[in-house]
Amino acid sequence: MTSQHFTRARLAKSFKAAGVLPITCHQNEALVLLGGELKRTGPGGKVYKMLWSDFGGRREAEDCDVQGCAGREFAEETLGLFGGCEVNAAAVQLSADLMAEQLRKGLALEVVHELRVGKYHMFVAHTPYIDPLMFHLAVEQNASTAAVSGAEKTKFAWLPLAQVMGAVGSCIRASQAVYASHRKQGSARWWQPCVALRNLKGTRRC
Repeated sequence: MTSQHFTRARLAKSFKAAGVLPITCHQNEALVLLGGELKRTGPGGKVYKMLWSDFGGRREAEDCDVQGCAGREFAEETLGLFGGCEVNAAAVQLSADLMAEQLRKGLALEVVHELRVGKYHMFVAHTPYIDPLMFHLAVEQNASTAAVSGAEKTKFAWLPLAQVMGAVGSCIRASQAVYASHRKQGSARWWQPCVALRNLKGTRRC
């Protein structure tokens, strides 16, 4: 029993969450896929805003390694579309398995963020291009069927890589200041890098 609890505690410190930032080349342009979801923000969490980020989340008991966690979160939050056209458990599982296999083979760039407890692993991984209309239809279908319970993203956008890097560079100091403030207040339990995209124009959103 002692050994089991020690192992779990050790694994919890190794990584707390993981995710995938999809990247592709479409019409000779490097694009990054981001997902948007309404989250509480501001003082006391009283304001809801659409925040954009990669596709990741907390580690679950079923995740045997960081690649499996990232693959599962990626598949759930993209509604299994990278595993098939139907929004169902089979497509999500196939998408998760394919992504986890890709990550375990080292076919992705891994970026590790130190958290207060544990680490967040983000994998920049190449994926096929999926038309934004498909994401829009998948979100509508899942809203009526609830086939994918872990789907928190309601918006999707393919953005030029250069545009995303520029946006990150311009807002990183402000993001760090906000995070530092929340951390002092003890309200930031874990943090996943989010990108402020409200001022970006000409994006491929759905």
